[in-house]
Amino acid sequence: MAQFRYECFCTLTYDSELTYEEVIERENILQARMQEALEDCDARHIDFVPINDSLQAQCAFVELDPDDFRLLCEDMAALAVDGVRGRLLLVN
Repeated sequence: MAQFRYECFCTLTYDSELTYEEVIERENILQARMQEALEDCDARHIDFVPINDSLQAQCAFVELDPDDFRLLCEDMAALAVDGVRGRLLLVN
């Protein structure tokens, strides 16, 4: 029986106007904040992968109430900074 019933995927993309230094700065801040938000929701196996002009995250949950997912989305949206857009997908 599978231990992790839910898998979450997140993609943050950077505006093309940002310099390389600005992307790296935002990426470091966002990764730390996302890590904390995901851990607060009991996410496991949190992985971050920078790809071109985006930062992708993937993690798993044993359980995740729909209301908790809405709160996670709100937390992630609050992390948005100038020049960054994001998407979050939860798969059951």
